[in-house]
Amino acid sequence: MKKFDEYAYYYDLLYEDKDYQAEASYIDQLIKNYNPRARTILDLGCGTGTNVITLAQRGWQVVGVDFVKRAIQSARRKADQTGVSAEFVVSDVTRLEKVDGDFDLVLDIGCFHSLDTRERESYLQNLERLTKPGSTFLVYCSIYSG
Repeated sequence: MKKFDEYAYYYDLLYEDKDYQAEASYIDQLIKNYNPRARTILDLGCGTGTNVITLAQRGWQVVGVDFVKRAIQSARRKADQTGVSAEFVVSDVTRLEKVDGDFDLVLDIGCFHSLDTRERESYLQNLERLTKPGSTFLVYCSIYSG
């Protein structure tokens, strides 16, 4: 856990050149194409909240979840600084006991592939509990072979 806490401390510095606006535009377009009635987004593994903030600025109601307290503290601070209304929750994506709602869309950029098989099963059960029928699941993940 400590390594993730340290990673959260440097996360924004490491990704300062990442074009979050372009990524949010891409996600925004995907949502409009595949689930045009979507209004609520759950971002799993939100880190320091940049995607949550960027999507909230575009009018979405967004809840960001990460198990690293320092990352969520940073996300809340950034949201306050930008005047964005978004919810941030410290929780494990395999439990999500602190998250309620019926989300139209779940976004996962880099979290699912880090889970083992048992954790993925719990993760998916939570998605079923937290999403509306016909919801969209956008996941960016790596697939390892060999």
